[in-house]
Amino acid sequence: MYQRMKNTNKNKSKKGGFTYLEVVFSLPLLLLSVFVAATAILSSLNYNDTARLKNKAVNVGIWRMEQIRTEAVSANNFNTRMLAYNGVKYPATEEGKSQLRTLGIENPDDIEILSRVSITQADLADVTVTVCYRGRSGRVMGEDQDLDGVLSGAEDINQNGLIDSPINFHTLVARK
Repeated sequence: MYQRMKNTNKNKSKKGGFTYLEVVFSLPLLLLSVFVAATAILSSLNYNDTARLKNKAVNVGIWRMEQIRTEAVSANNFNTRMLAYNGVKYPATEEGKSQLRTLGIENPDDIEILSRVSITQADLADVTVTVCYRGRSGRVMGEDQDLDGVLSGAEDINQNGLIDSPINFHTLVARK
């Protein structure tokens, strides 16, 4: 009898494959893990794209701040030149849009750079550059949802009377 059981076990172990019950339980687990992995990959791609656009917006804001500082410091009438940048929306012209394209902005209509300037003392200006931009999904980063450079309707979320954005640069500029 021992010999007979031993032979039965050998025959059973030579059979390959999965039972129907194993397949029924493992297939949903496999599908769930594929779905979770695909969702994680898509989220990662979305976050990567958002970070890339934000990085470009930061670079454009730095470029604009440097442009204002360079032009104003070299101007003869510092205070008048600095105040000329107050409340200015950039890009307002095709030349400005082409400059943004050279900086890597594919669609210059999806970005807005605002500058606020106040003269705090003689030959000393307080400069703020705010960058609002539209992401690929259509979501606008910053309070100016229509990117027109003007607060309208319910855009001023914190009720401070200024267009705010996650990308703000603030500095003091002095005449040399």
